[in-house]
Amino acid sequence: MATLSPYFRIIRPLNVALASATTALGYAISHSSPLYSRQFLLIGAAAMAVGFGNVINDISDLGADRINRPARPLPSGRLSV
Repeated sequence: MATLSPYFRIIRPLNVALASATTALGYAISHSSPLYSRQFLLIGAAAMAVGFGNVINDISDLGADRINRPARPLPSGRLSV
């Protein structure tokens, strides 16, 4: 599990959970009858998009993160680009 921790932390799971929750809430507000298969696909797509965006952000901001956020997986050396 210790080897998966940097891979899990780089996607910022709290951000992914918040994006998933807001996607589910938005779907629930906009549709009167739930279509669970579509809702789960939308939630999964939102989670993957946010996680991917966080990884790309960490790669592109690596220089700044070495100064401002040295504990993140890439600047700390726990993951390589």
